[in-house]
Amino acid sequence: MESDPVTGLRTLSTIICGVRFRLAAEKERAGLRDQFPGYYRRTEEELQRIWEDGLFVLDANVLLNLYRYSEDTRNDLLTDLCEDC
Repeated sequence: MESDPVTGLRTLSTIICGVRFRLAAEKERAGLRDQFPGYYRRTEEELQRIWEDGLFVLDANVLLNLYRYSEDTRNDLLTDLCEDC
């Protein structure tokens, strides 16, 4: 039995529309805090967890600035960054 490409496209379109509808419904149920987290202050517990478990990724500017810092500042920064290494 051969499959009809038009029917296949309609079925795929129906599935995609269903997924979009479901995602939109789930988003409506989520609170504004979940939808726009950047507009809300983090709790003390969240901030503590970020500082304890977070991963800091330095870009090239931070590493290049090491050459511009005084020796004391450079040593302090490297000591703080490598504290748990």
